[in-house]
Amino acid sequence: MAKKNRFKTIQIIEKELHDHVIEWLATLLTLIGAILNAGLIKLSVLDGYTLSFYIWSISNILWITFALKHKHWSVFITFAALLLVNILSIITNKLWLW
Repeated sequence: MAKKNRFKTIQIIEKELHDHVIEWLATLLTLIGAILNAGLIKLSVLDGYTLSFYIWSISNILWITFALKHKHWSVFITFAALLLVNILSIITNKLWLW
C-alpha cells in the first residue's frame, strides 16, 4: 500500500518588480535600524538609538504591506506586533524626532 504524499501541491509566489523593491528595501532598513540600535555607527546629526526605532517602524510597515499582498499571515502578525512594540517604545521613552 503506497503512502499518500501530503505535500503534493506547491505554491509558486509570483512577484513583480515593485514586490522585490518593497522586500529588499524593508530588509535594508531593518539592517540599518539594527546597526544604529547596536551603536556600531555614530551619527552626529541625530541620536542613532532614536533614529533606529523610526527606521525599524518604516521597515515594519514595508514588511506588513509585503505580507498582506502575498497573504503571508505569520509574517504579517510578526511585523504588526513588532510595529506595535516600536510605537510603544517611542511613546514610553519619549523618543521624539522633533
